[in-house]
Formats: sequence, C-alpha cells, structure tokens
Amino acid sequence: MVKLPVLETTGHALTAPFRYVWPLFPFYLVLQLGMVGVMGAVSSVGASADGDVGLAVETANLPLAIAAGFVLFIAFIMLAVLTHRVIAGVEEPWQLGRPSVSYFLVSLCFSLPLLAIILLAGMVSGGAMLTGAPAAAPPPSVALSLALIGIYVAFFFIFVRLGLALPAAALEQPKPLLLGYRASSGNGWRLFGCFMLIVIAAMIVSTVLTLLGSGLGIIDWPPTDENVQGLANAFDLSDPDAFGILTVNVLTNYFTTVASTAFLTYSLRALWPNVEGGAAAASAD
Repeated sequence: MVKLPVLETTGHALTAPFRYVWPLFPFYLVLQLGMVGVMGAVSSVGASADGDVGLAVETANLPLAIAAGFVLFIAFIMLAVLTHRVIAGVEEPWQLGRPSVSYFLVSLCFSLPLLAIILLAGMVSGGAMLTGAPAAAPPPSVALSLALIGIYVAFFFIFVRLGLALPAAALEQPKPLLLGYRASSGNGWRLFGCFMLIVIAAMIVSTVLTLLGSGLGIIDWPPTDENVQGLANAFDLSDPDAFGILTVNVLTNYFTTVASTAFLTYSLRALWPNVEGGAAAASAD
C-alpha cells in the first residue's frame, strides 16, 4: 500500500497558485468581482438592535440573490473542475461539461450528510431549549458542543476518505466515490495533516496580506468604531476601504482554493497505485 508523501505533496500544492497564475487567476478574479457585484446589488449595510454593523439582503431582492447565488455556485464548480484539470495536465482542460456535472453530484454526496448532521445538531440544541431538557439530560450548550464534535468527526471522515473523489470526478474517472475511497486507504491521517498544513499556510497568507494592506494604508486594520462601517461595506466599491478588502479577499481566496485543489489532485496522483491495487483485489474476489 502506497503512503502519501506529505511534505512533497504539500510543497507542490503550496506552489501551485504561483505556477498556475495563468490561466487560473483571471477566472478567480472575475468570479470574485461577480460576487462583489451581486452582494452590492442585493444587500445594504445596516445596524442591528445591539448596534452591530453588517450586511443584510433586502427582502425584495431575495429571489435575485438566490438566482445569482446559484449561478455563482455553478461558476465556482466549473472553475474548480478547470483548476483540477489544468494542474493534472490533461490534454483538453477546457472541456468542462460532463466533468462539472460529475463534480456537482460528488459535491452533493459530501454536502447532504453534513447538512443532515447540522440539522440534527440544530434540533438537538433547539429542541432542548424550546421544550426544556430533563434534569438528567445535558444542558443545551453541552448538547450543542457534542453535536459540533460530531460534525467535525463526520467532516473528517467524509473529507479524508472521500475527498479524492473530487479530482477523480473532474478528471472523468468512473465511479469517483469508490475510487477516492480506495485511493485514501491507509492514508487518513497523512491526508488530514497535509490539509491542515495548507490551512495554516492560507491563514498566514491572509494575515500577511492584511497587515501589508494596513501598512500601505489601503485597509484600516484592526477595525475601530470609526472604520467598522467601511469594513462592513466591503461590497460597495465606492467605499474607500472596499478596494483594499477586495484585493486581500481575491488573493487569499485564490491562494486557498488553488492550493487545496492542487493538494487533492496531487494526492490522487500519488496514491493512484492504491486504486489499482483495490480494483485488482476486488476483481480477484
């Protein structure tokens, strides 16, 4: 059984955003600008009862927000598929139709179990708060904490054991879920550790860019009572702080998404012998 080379895979993944600036970055920029435009059109800045400033989608614009959100989600799926295919070096990376459908279906297989667990967590905590938990039952806060732990465990299992199904779907491999499960066999902690290294790197990039923007005077950071309105109004490009915030968001999201996608793609490539071995064992049985 092949073991994932953690440091090598992490190194390739973290350098991918720089190696694939072209052709990937322009598409991420357009997608981010689209999100900013949609949020600016359907939302407004307001203060809550306790004085917190934030964005809220206006009721009249809710159908438009839902439709635009769906279009942006499909665009993100197609961009993720393109990223996998460019990094994998396939001959025709721009053929995104069928791979995007497969990628979307695999994403649903990820999302539905997590959504069910989240809803269950809400019912556990909300039900206890609404009906009154018996004395022998844990208080709602404890119940919610246990439910959250369950969510994290479920996410760990689903992502680590089935995450490689995403690049498999993008690369038009048959039965991507089974393929991803076989590829990750015996590599759960290695995949998790590699992913956590990428998360830490993304947090460092975000922090460095934010501090750099603050030093250059294009972002007011940390937020104060005077500039919190500008930070909340980041989707309004007429606001002086919006350009700096948009720049940091675009670069951070680009780095995080491409590095994460590259991690999955390179991991599938490194662990491909496990797929072939699992298929051979299944056919022998």
